[in-house]
Amino acid sequence: MEIYWFWLCTKETLSLKKKKRLLKLFGTPEDIYRAKKQELEKVKFLNEQEQQQLLKKGENPQEVYHRQKENGINFISREQKDFPRRLLEIPDKPLGLFFKGKLPKEEKKAAAVIGARACTYAGQALAGQIGEELACAGVELISGMARGIDGCAQSSALRAGGSSCAILGSGVDVVYPPEHQNLYEELQKHGSIVSEFPPGSAPLGRHFPQRNRLISGMADFVIVVEARERSGSLITVDYALEQGKEIYAVPGRPSDALSGGCNRLIAQGAGIFTSTIQILEEQGVSYKNIKKKEKKQIKLATKENLVYSCLDLRPKSLQQIVEQTKLSVGETMEILIRLQIKEVILEVAKNYYQRNL
Repeated sequence: MEIYWFWLCTKETLSLKKKKRLLKLFGTPEDIYRAKKQELEKVKFLNEQEQQQLLKKGENPQEVYHRQKENGINFISREQKDFPRRLLEIPDKPLGLFFKGKLPKEEKKAAAVIGARACTYAGQALAGQIGEELACAGVELISGMARGIDGCAQSSALRAGGSSCAILGSGVDVVYPPEHQNLYEELQKHGSIVSEFPPGSAPLGRHFPQRNRLISGMADFVIVVEARERSGSLITVDYALEQGKEIYAVPGRPSDALSGGCNRLIAQGAGIFTSTIQILEEQGVSYKNIKKKEKKQIKLATKENLVYSCLDLRPKSLQQIVEQTKLSVGETMEILIRLQIKEVILEVAKNYYQRNL
């Protein structure tokens, strides 16, 4: 029977809604597979192209199934006892999943950490810190392996020795974005790569809203680090609310575009993120393994302290620092180099500086 669930889930041109209607009509995936032309022609909600796709059997599904397994791609239908329990509880649950690696353990808490792709350096740093702290507390990190917040959180979780699950808007054999090849490899070793879309599926725009419901569905709670007023992350939040999940948002200044979505979520009732420990306490998760970073007690000279004091976690340009401190460009550059050597500041881009967390 699993082979026929696999076959049905590889029919990408058929929407999930139509697949479910077919199951209601025919009974099982095997019955759909064996349906004759005359039977499918009577199905009014199928167009001619969809009927032809179902009639065109192609390779034996059992051979395709086993070949994919040999290539490290597994499949599990919602009929199997090991299918993720959390996804069985959401509206519009998937029929099956393709995956690499090991699916998240049911007994572990899971958190989705999401946010803007084009995020700030401060957002990256915070996402990394959250990922690391969740991993140290034994929480599975769920995200989309996307640029920006998602990738930073997942990379940090893995570096801290934790596990993470990436849910893709493409096939599990398609690395997207391509610059996350290393993260993709690590996720297979210390977590999983999961998709509802069959192997070979391209990362099409229409896939991402559909996969977002799985990101929130696999998690017990959701943390939004940075998001604009109109953001893909807010689609995930909408699904999470529909699924009854708790939402936490990182607040920001009203003038910051990347805080717009988070501030609106807080105004609508989302929890305010103040620290990972605060959230873990609310979720009933032990955080004794989280290592508290001790602030380095470094003595700074007067002018070093002047430069350091005008910096925060939002990068400032050399010109802004010069204008604020009233020091010369040359002297400011010398002080910035000394502060970098002391590891109290970072140069996050050419001539842009921020405090080191």
